[in-house]
Amino acid sequence: MQKILYTDGKTSKVTSGFIEGNEYNEHFKKALKVMSSIFFPIYEAAYLKSESDFANTVW
Repeated sequence: MQKILYTDGKTSKVTSGFIEGNEYNEHFKKALKVMSSIFFPIYEAAYLKSESDFANTVW
């Protein structure tokens, strides 16, 4: 998932894997789930948790 927007080689139009019906939509959904499972716990620990809650995390 290098690019959010790309040119479709078949139609020569700009498209995105986030558009439902796009041939890569399922792959984009899977990649987004993986990215959010990595990113959100770090964001949560750094910005949302209190010091005492943070002390109980793996970070």
